[in-house]
Amino acid sequence: MEFVAHTMLSFGFEDGKHLALSVETRLPEGVEQGSVPGLYKQFNVIYILADEEDLFALRTNYRKEDMYLYRINIGRESLKKAFLGFAEKINSLHERPRYYHTVTANCTTELVDTFKSYLGVRRWQWTPVFNGMCDQNAYDRGELLHLPGESFRELKKRSFLGHGGNGEDWPALRRRWEEGWRTFASAPVKE
Repeated sequence: MEFVAHTMLSFGFEDGKHLALSVETRLPEGVEQGSVPGLYKQFNVIYILADEEDLFALRTNYRKEDMYLYRINIGRESLKKAFLGFAEKINSLHERPRYYHTVTANCTTELVDTFKSYLGVRRWQWTPVFNGMCDQNAYDRGELLHLPGESFRELKKRSFLGHGGNGEDWPALRRRWEEGWRTFASAPVKE
């Protein structure tokens, strides 16, 4: 299962608060999500915007899933445009609903497609299909902030938030992660 992951985003604001974004499926009551039904327009795509603790702690503290938090190497203005692009895309779902598709419209491809013009990605990529490998691919393309000389393996280890097994609540996990960034100067951000 290392090739499969659930990709989410978090946008930080000047007041220190974070808004998390998760692309998910709207499942009819009693229906379980599956890869095969996801190939046949069985589920609608929904975007969930929530406090980081609501979305991320669900994975770490309740579902006990492994979670990694990375910083995207993108300038403030481009990030603002991407955020507004997501808002526009979310608002458009009211008039033009989208179906989830296991390969072409999943939790990762929906996010990557919106970011394409802001990250300079112009070619088709296979990693959103195997989204558990997107972090390595983004690192290789210089799209993840990291310390000077830091390998992907080192960045991934530093970015690991846990899986709920150590009993830390979300604010403690977030603070520990932020301390890892304050200790060192990171690479310069693309503008």
